[in-house]
Amino acid sequence: MSTTTTPALWDEIQTKKPWLALSPAQKIWCLAFLTNGHDPISATELAYHCSSPKNAKCLSYEVRHHKHVTAFLELFEILTSGGPSLAEQIAGTLETIRECPPYAQARARRLLAQLTGCVKSDEAEDGEPAEVSAQSFPIGSIIIQDGRQYRVKAEEIS
Repeated sequence: MSTTTTPALWDEIQTKKPWLALSPAQKIWCLAFLTNGHDPISATELAYHCSSPKNAKCLSYEVRHHKHVTAFLELFEILTSGGPSLAEQIAGTLETIRECPPYAQARARRLLAQLTGCVKSDEAEDGEPAEVSAQSFPIGSIIIQDGRQYRVKAEEIS
């Protein structure tokens, strides 16, 4: 399946941070990958001039999973075909939570809560965290946070 873009869209893509972060070889790889029907091995052979098909196969995996290449391909898909649906976002977030160790799940769980409407987004328009508002609980109540129970006590703060 070949991907086509308008010149105006391509001009916009070239100004984005994910494209600018790519090395020259990665840019060639991405262009080849997008125009050859998403064949990572032939894109690798073209961009990296591999000495053998076995070498191209190994290197294609490394290139395809490089963080800059992944970020660019995700951006390209969003700009050309629109973003994922809410259901796809929730499914992806749940998959991330299942695969992460417990100590690395906080951000994914926060995103899941935002996607499902349990909490409001805490990002301001400029990308900086918005001011955090305190929750209030009655004194003596028991709350659960991070799987642990806590009793609310009253203490004077000086």
